[in-house]
Amino acid sequence: MRKRLLVITLTAVLLAGCARQAVPPAPSPKDAEQDKPLPATVQAWIEDSKTMFLAQSRKLDNTLYLLVTYGEKPTGGYTVEIGEVVVAADKVSVPVSFKKPAPGDIVTQALTYPYDLEMIAATDLPVEFIPSGAEEYLPALVGIDKLLPVVAGSKGIKLFAPAPESTVSRKFMLEGVANVFEGNVQYKLQDKNGRLLDSGFTTGAMGDWGYFRTELSVPEEIAAGERLLLDVFTTSAKDGSIEQQILYEIVLQN
Repeated sequence: MRKRLLVITLTAVLLAGCARQAVPPAPSPKDAEQDKPLPATVQAWIEDSKTMFLAQSRKLDNTLYLLVTYGEKPTGGYTVEIGEVVVAADKVSVPVSFKKPAPGDIVTQALTYPYDLEMIAATDLPVEFIPSGAEEYLPALVGIDKLLPVVAGSKGIKLFAPAPESTVSRKFMLEGVANVFEGNVQYKLQDKNGRLLDSGFTTGAMGDWGYFRTELSVPEEIAAGERLLLDVFTTSAKDGSIEQQILYEIVLQN
């Protein structure tokens, strides 16, 4: 009887164990929070940021969003991961691990845009991003609190205004951020016949994404409604060739 009772007991234990394994674990509060749909503002922010290598934080309602984008990559195998965020008395520390594919790794042969997003309770403390792994430095925004909607861009220049095909007054602002050699951003404004109307340079940053804002002027003899060509670019320090070019039309308002 003791042997039979032992077999029955073991069978019951095994069945109970199987039953417990069949029940999925309850999600943690953090998992539940991560599964919520992101606000449209945050989704647009990620979309504007994804081609930039950049660390940003943004407070919205009762949440502080921590976003690290790795920029456009030629293949898969690049990853960025935000680790355990530490909220101390004087700052928020955000460890970020980067990985690049090793030689011989089998990766997706397509452009990728790795990023990671973390959310914590809103705070006014300064945020410090701490990179590790494949990257030793993480670029930041300089001269501006948050990234504005990007209307046009190249790899190292992102423009906020004016938008392509938009109407502009005779005096209008060229505005954006740049991370280019010596921070130097050049521009030209031409009429439909290629006549130079305005030109000059402004300064963003090198290593970080520096904000720039400069005024352009359209001469009085240019008729209202005329289409103008805006050319924003950098020049190579090696041979003077044009790089990072953004070229599009705008319209002088009536």
